[in-house]
Amino acid sequence: MKTQTGALPPLHLLAARALPLAALILFTWLLVRHLRALDLAQVQSAVVAVTPLQWLGAGLATAVSFAAVGQYDAVLHTVMRTGVSPRDGRRAGVRAIALAQTLGFGSLTGALVRWRCLPQMDLWAATRLSVLVSLSFLAAWAVVTTVVVNLTGHGLDLHPAVPLGALAATAGVGALLALGNTAVARNWRLRRRVDGLTGAASLRLLGWTVVDTAFAALALGILLPPDLLPAPATLFAAYLLALGAGLLSNAPGGVGAFELTLLALLPGIGAEPLLAAILAFRVVYYVVPALIGLATLVRPVERFADPLLSEATGPVAAAPAEWGLRRQGASCLVDRGGRFGWLARTLPGHLIGIGPPMRHALPCDLAAVARSQGRRPALYKCDQRSAAWARRAGWHVLAISQEAVIHLDSWTLDLPARRGLRRKLRNAAKAGLRIVTDPGVLPITAMTRIATVWAHDQGGERGFSMGRFDPVTLGDQAVVLGYVGDRLVGYVTFHRGAQDSSLDLLRHDKDMPDGTMHALVTAAIDAARGHSCLTLSLAAVPLGRAGQPPQGLAQFKGAFAPRWQPRYHAAPGTWGLVSSLIWVTLAIHRPCWLAPILRNRGLTDRPARLSAENAFETPLHTCEAVGQDFHPGTAPIVAAPTLTRPIHDRRPQLERSFPPS
Repeated sequence: MKTQTGALPPLHLLAARALPLAALILFTWLLVRHLRALDLAQVQSAVVAVTPLQWLGAGLATAVSFAAVGQYDAVLHTVMRTGVSPRDGRRAGVRAIALAQTLGFGSLTGALVRWRCLPQMDLWAATRLSVLVSLSFLAAWAVVTTVVVNLTGHGLDLHPAVPLGALAATAGVGALLALGNTAVARNWRLRRRVDGLTGAASLRLLGWTVVDTAFAALALGILLPPDLLPAPATLFAAYLLALGAGLLSNAPGGVGAFELTLLALLPGIGAEPLLAAILAFRVVYYVVPALIGLATLVRPVERFADPLLSEATGPVAAAPAEWGLRRQGASCLVDRGGRFGWLARTLPGHLIGIGPPMRHALPCDLAAVARSQGRRPALYKCDQRSAAWARRAGWHVLAISQEAVIHLDSWTLDLPARRGLRRKLRNAAKAGLRIVTDPGVLPITAMTRIATVWAHDQGGERGFSMGRFDPVTLGDQAVVLGYVGDRLVGYVTFHRGAQDSSLDLLRHDKDMPDGTMHALVTAAIDAARGHSCLTLSLAAVPLGRAGQPPQGLAQFKGAFAPRWQPRYHAAPGTWGLVSSLIWVTLAIHRPCWLAPILRNRGLTDRPARLSAENAFETPLHTCEAVGQDFHPGTAPIVAAPTLTRPIHDRRPQLERSFPPS
């Protein structure tokens, strides 16, 4: 055995490679010595006496245990940002662990199996994942064993040093996790590659470890004679300690160390019946899963196409107006030619497409990007066409709101349905309201004061798809100001698109004249017509109860007699629909709870004068800013990161064949 240079490997590497074989020889020899004192015929009779119902029960418990085993990979793929979907990660993890625990050389065997099952990962990435899976399981096992042994280990004849050692191991695990997360937080290169084992990820790993080991112990208990079965807590504690002995021995399958530990901890069962149950357990929990894993590896590997969409690195010429949310943290996912795409935001475990897509983008396009990021796709406020495609693809679809859209080519105040709007405009004119459309200089100090008061009265700024006051974003928006005398009493802002405009902010003083906001929006509509816009959106309102008159924003927007267009929420599966709705609701109404996720991503450069004089930072609840005026149009878009994998048009033709609704 030589290295590439012809020299022998270092001694410690040779020792590490020989350790599993040495451990197997040592513990097998110890076990054989112990077996000489046993009645092997009685062991054989006990194995034959295992009933079909016991075999079936042990098999079901093993299936549940391995289902939990696959979750280790699903969690750690997200932590490492490998781009592998949770489903694919789980499947590869189950196969890898099923073979590694039987063949030994856990990290190496697991890396090779994961590399075979996940063609989008190279061997080095699969190796790092396998090592992290092994280390994280050992850490979680130490915590679970400490708790179980200290709470229920009184039924075992343990040396006093065992519980103390378990506590010390758990303390060491906590210290290592804290140090690792601190290193990730301080090193931006690490942050680009891993999220760190945060509290949520660590708790998930801990929970799946409990499920995995508990059902594995249950499988062993089912195979024991019912009249000799110890207390469940005692059996669980003994199994955890035996499992740890097998892992630390580094022998394939923990052979020898596992059996000897159980025989020492559970002498009341009897050596022959216990050894027979262990042999049956090894068949159910080791041999059968390994054979199934080998059989699945023979099948050809399914290779997924690269996502068609990637994050835009500059302005998107044909982008809809609502894509102005990009300056507040959203992503523009477009094809290479900028012909179609989705506006999207990430939430824990989800990639959410917001609003109707640009041109002919499909839900499957967003789903491919979500899969590459290891997230679940969902659509929020999508249009009827996208909802129809999603339903045809088997997604769950729910109507959630209606969007008020005004077609500017037919806009007129003379309709009977706009009678109330004309009355509001007369009231504003009588109060002496002066309107300034597209001002060259924005009164940031006065606008900030109004935004602060508004946010305080409303319980804070909203998040996710809702507009948030930020002077930097105003530079690319249409802004309409309302004055009474020289005092600013309200303003509205609109995102500008290629051929449309979309309402972003409505902010006003408490003592504004009646009809102020109606007049400001009307002026914005006239200005949009002058800029050759085809449509103007007053944004969406939630679906109200049937038979109830519109109130609040719905009543305000209804005064303009818009065309109400239904909007939907869609996601694959019932749980995907429910979980994505919960996260979106939290992101809108409680953005402070998701501050690291919803924080601005730095897609804009602050003008030098604004940075020096205003010192503004977008808040979570109230707007806190002091400063002067600034000229809009001075905040260019900075290139955002893009996916490094090549983009090809590989969408299945079948998905293109669904007719739009």
